[in-house]
Amino acid sequence: MEIIGHLYAAEMSGIHAAHELYGEELIETMMPNILHCHDWAYRACWQPERAPPRLRATVRRLRSHIVADWLIHYGDRTTTEKRKCGWAYRRMRTASALAPRFFADAAARDLLRSDALLPARWDKKQRLDFNHSILEYALDLLWGDALLDRARTRDLCRALARLADRDVRRGYLALYAGLGAWSERPIAYRERSIDSIVDDAYRARHASDFAVRTTARKYGLKTDPAALTHVRGLLEAVAAAIDRADADALLARTAAAIADPDSLYTAPLAPSPPQSPAP
Repeated sequence: MEIIGHLYAAEMSGIHAAHELYGEELIETMMPNILHCHDWAYRACWQPERAPPRLRATVRRLRSHIVADWLIHYGDRTTTEKRKCGWAYRRMRTASALAPRFFADAAARDLLRSDALLPARWDKKQRLDFNHSILEYALDLLWGDALLDRARTRDLCRALARLADRDVRRGYLALYAGLGAWSERPIAYRERSIDSIVDDAYRARHASDFAVRTTARKYGLKTDPAALTHVRGLLEAVAAAIDRADADALLARTAAAIADPDSLYTAPLAPSPPQSPAP
């Protein structure tokens, strides 16, 4: 899930106050996306009671994030192994079928950045990444503007834009370090990720704009109006192929798991990280 799915599922769970989702604590709830530390969070955030008391509220918010991501990626059978059998992986054929034409049209219209990698050059991991991620972004398009009204969208943008303040950013990175978090992405990449989310927060006019802009940035498209319209067209096509009842059932199942994480959690993810992660 991208931002909207995470926030609405957490809200539906009934265990989070509004300020945790649309106020200052939002940047904590979305830390795995902003600072690319999902693999750490999958290992460290299932049991907030094990965290130092001053960090337990933060870890509870992080747990709600990873519950949603685990379900949509890896299903509900085990938390000890990453099995690509979750909702997004089982429904990604639509994105796969649309990718070649999408990129060909983007290239013909000069909508790609110079660093864009076309599908013909993708390896298996890159194909899987695009195909399942586009399903997730399409969900945010399907839900976003219907679930988040203008007032909530303004709150969302204001909360994320706080990271433009250097003191807020320093405190955020200090919290990341204090949690013992790690990422395979270097610090320079994570700093650019923060810059990108701030830029999105300033530019977004609708909740679904975050998914559109994330797709463009991640897959080598420009962010001018023509390119963003092209991306939105792809996500709309994928969203149109999603059964709304199926999507809403996923949302309800995710909210229930956030409210009762022990119904999903079996044991820690194993084995340990295969390589030394970046700090």
